[in-house]
Amino acid sequence: MTRFLAVLSAVLFLTCSVAACASTEYRGVNMALEMAHPIDIEYLAREWNANLVRVCLYMAGDWGYFVPSPNAQTAFPESHWERLDRFLDDCETHGIRVSIDLHQWMGYGYLNNLATMRIWQSPEYQSSFVKFWGLMAKRYADRGNVIYAYELLNEPHAAYGGQKLADEWHSLAQRAVDEIRLHDQEHAIVINCTDWANPSGFNYLKPLEDDNIIYSFHMWVPHEFTHQGVNNARTGVRYPTTTWNKNWIRDQLAPVLAFQKAHDVRVFVGEIGATASADRHDRAAYFQDCLELFEEYGFDYAQWCYMEWGAWSLEHGPEYTPGTQAIAYDGDTKALAIYRRFLEYNDSPAPRDSLPRMRCLFDRPGKPGSWEYTVFGGDLLWKLSHAFDVDLTCEEITDVDLDGVALLVLSSARASYTPHEIEAIDAFVRDGGGLLHYGPAIGNGLEAWLASAGITLAGGFVVSYPNEWDLGSYFCTAVEQHPITQDVLAFQTNWAAGLELSDGASALVWSPEESWVDWDDDQQRDNREPHGPFAIAAAQSLDAGRIVVFGDDAFNLTTNYAITLGASMWLIGR
Repeated sequence: MTRFLAVLSAVLFLTCSVAACASTEYRGVNMALEMAHPIDIEYLAREWNANLVRVCLYMAGDWGYFVPSPNAQTAFPESHWERLDRFLDDCETHGIRVSIDLHQWMGYGYLNNLATMRIWQSPEYQSSFVKFWGLMAKRYADRGNVIYAYELLNEPHAAYGGQKLADEWHSLAQRAVDEIRLHDQEHAIVINCTDWANPSGFNYLKPLEDDNIIYSFHMWVPHEFTHQGVNNARTGVRYPTTTWNKNWIRDQLAPVLAFQKAHDVRVFVGEIGATASADRHDRAAYFQDCLELFEEYGFDYAQWCYMEWGAWSLEHGPEYTPGTQAIAYDGDTKALAIYRRFLEYNDSPAPRDSLPRMRCLFDRPGKPGSWEYTVFGGDLLWKLSHAFDVDLTCEEITDVDLDGVALLVLSSARASYTPHEIEAIDAFVRDGGGLLHYGPAIGNGLEAWLASAGITLAGGFVVSYPNEWDLGSYFCTAVEQHPITQDVLAFQTNWAAGLELSDGASALVWSPEESWVDWDDDQQRDNREPHGPFAIAAAQSLDAGRIVVFGDDAFNLTTNYAITLGASMWLIGR
């Protein structure tokens, strides 16, 4: 450690001759607001020593449950503001600063199609964008140091680029800056360059009229290496090579350095990443080279992305599950070790103890080596590993197995439970254990036991319009107030069964009013079929213990991370 810090000190000393003695102060991660949970913030502070989170707000495009309306209040309703309030509170508690990133906006998405880019052409959509930032600044002007910056828009792009787009973005960004300054004269504002925020976008960038602007780019070059395996892109792409190496990266950063030096401004690398399907040594080398240059030039930076898709996770290794987009959970990769070494250079407020951990038993996700075992088992290991020691088992459950277990997870078990196992599960819960049941219980022997606890899985799958990729995949935004759902904005289904509740069981999430049970499988909602809304998730107490049941096994969908962790924490009484 001493040697590593000495090397960084030498790098920072050299920086003074390059860019006005800039020095890196903030190093952290990206995180979507929808997937954030207080335990994550505590974990990032204690275990990673992060001091910055770039929190991504989604309005349209990737997250279909937002209403694509040019009304700023409709796009980001009060429930979302309250969620952001709590997120800032959690970060402030643990000494982490926050860049509030508008990752998507109405009339602006990732399709790179002018038809979807109304933000560049519509005065109505532009005015709504400006108004949103006025609302943000008015709400958070007095929040103090927890706010690193307001980040106006992620990766500005269109079907065209060059100076034309850069000038359009400059004009719109200046309007937003001026609106923010009507309410908040203190906090910094982050401006992404155009060209998808690639370093080359700095060739077209012009300074804005404000003396507290941080200019930003994203580090995804070379794209062929960093995105290999994503959307079936070619794998086996290596780094470093005679072409792609540290000197090549330095050349790519030249426009950023020139702008930084000419205007004496701060620079933030809002995203730095490489897919987990890259060779683990190559991925580590890429991070090492990039981070050394960022430190040399005094850039703050944030890794993409914490607790999103496994492909971007530093905790996942390079093994894809055959025939799927699933990445094998590793827990500790070479790239993660490199990144955490650089995070150690952050100032830490005080020595931190490790988080207290409890034992979780995850039963029967599938046979070892199977797709179900890797995907469901690996995803749950990932999602709960920061708070629990998770054991996967395919063996018969006994009282001995449950001794010392705080949380038992059952997810669409591929084999039925015997009467002896059900007795053991019943005793475990009644004695104070927590049971998390994901997926329809149809045919696994637990139906009668769950019904006796007041939760019955109704027959048939609940479908709905509008949906994501098929009738069974949609967002449920009707979320009841409960300790489990405090940090939940929506639940995403993947062929869920509805729940019928009794004996005091509490609904957590409801399907849309437009949903129905498609008994005749004709994809049409008709009067003789049951209509929604239906309870999709529910909580119940049973003597000294607690039960949470989901009519869907879609905890592996990234949207559902927060509710999975929230349910797990409630079940163990934390």
